[in-house]
Order: sequence, then structure tokens, then C-alpha cells
Amino acid sequence: FEVGEILQIGTVVRDPDSGDWHMNNREFVVAGTFRTRDNETDGGRIYLDRRELANFLGDTHEYTQVLVRMHDYERDKAALTADLRHTLTTKGLIRGDYEGRSEVRTWEEFRGNLLGAIENERVLMGIMLSLVLVVAGFTVFAILSMMVTEKRRDIGILTALGATPAGVQQLFLLIAFWDALLGAFAGAVLGTWGALEIDGIERWLSRTFGVQIFNRDVYLFDHIPSVVQPLWVATIVLGAFLCALLFAAIPAWRAARLDPLEALRYE
Repeated sequence: FEVGEILQIGTVVRDPDSGDWHMNNREFVVAGTFRTRDNETDGGRIYLDRRELANFLGDTHEYTQVLVRMHDYERDKAALTADLRHTLTTKGLIRGDYEGRSEVRTWEEFRGNLLGAIENERVLMGIMLSLVLVVAGFTVFAILSMMVTEKRRDIGILTALGATPAGVQQLFLLIAFWDALLGAFAGAVLGTWGALEIDGIERWLSRTFGVQIFNRDVYLFDHIPSVVQPLWVATIVLGAFLCALLFAAIPAWRAARLDPLEALRYE
């Protein structure tokens, strides 16, 4: 809807004198619009003047839901929820806890099913990420194992010239160290940028290939939300780094145990 358009709203109200129910239709002029970026809220909620709303509903003063918005939700949600629950229960406006559920609920409690589904998806993403790390570790293992096999004669020459087994092992570990360090740094930078710009990237891909990747009419949001948590990023980067070094330790150990004479005869 645009500002100035006529909006027709109809509801069923009860006549206070006869007790009969009848239709009450009324036209309202759209005075303004709002956008919360939540499709369910944007598409199914309108705001009216309280007196106009009471008159439209038949001069009733009963309300089924009251929403409270806080300036600092994370800081004040627990205290304000407890205060509202105590005050409204004391005045008899609500029943208090009923069948284990309270009539005063935070946003997380009200959206518990949705948040539970999102948490399950996060767990699945964590499992998939773990599998990716294992595959990446095996890739590092395969590359270094092939390098040890191809450079077997060179390893023998280095050993004959005085290189110790510990030095040979450190050489291959150093190769894995720089591979892991550069890969983890590049992955952290590109991954963080991709997470922050995921909505713009999706829109560009959808326009380029003519395929709607994220259908905004199906999901709750009109954009792809993303939150980058530095602790999670650091944990993933550190895990990938350590995983690469762990899988590189076996080829490095094999290189250190090569017999110089056998290595020099290798063709």
C-alpha cells in the first residue's frame, strides 16, 4: 500500500444491546507505512489510533495482545519481563503462570519454534563444516605424501649432506604451516566478507543467471540475515589451521624416517 490509498477493513462485532453479531466494514486512509524486514509482520499488521480501533471494534476496551519495545533489549529483557509479570498478575490483568506457560513472554519465548529450527540448522552446518575440515585435512595429507614420494631422492641428498631427521621433519611441517596459515587467513577474510555481503551476492547471482535463489515470498525475511561472531570465526580458523598441521605431521614423519641410501637409489 502507498500513502493516501483507501484501505477497506471488515470484522465481526457484537451489538452490546441485542447481543447479536454483525459485520462492521470501514474505510481507512493509509497515513504512513513501515518496514521491519520481517515479511510476516510487514504483510499482516496495521496500526490504528487506539480510539478509532476501539470504536471500530464496537467500543470494546479488551485487548488480546500488547507489544512492548525496549531500547536495550539484551540488557533489560529479564528485568522488564519479571516486572511486567509481577505487576500485571498483582492487578489481576493476567492469570500469571498457566500450565507452565506465562502470558508475559520475550521475543525468544514467543518465537521458540522458529529459533529452535534455526538452532538445529546451525548444528547441521557445524557438522558439515567439520566434514569440510576433514576433507581439507586429507587434501593436505595427500599433497604432502605425494611431495615426499616425488622428492625422495632430494631428501636423501639433504640427509647425506648432514640434514638431521628432525630438520627434514621440520622442513615439511614448515611447508604445511605456511599453507595452513595463508589458507586460513584467506578463508577468514573471504568468508567474513561473503557473510556480510551475502544478500547483495544473492541478488547479483539471481539477476545474472535469472534464477531466484532466495525467494523472499516464502521465507520470513525480505533479505538474507547474517551475523558474524568474531569468536566463531576465530575458532573455525584455528581449527582449520590445527587440522592442516595434524594431517601434515604423518607425511613429515615419513620423510624424516627415510633411509638415505634407499632414498639416493630412488628413481
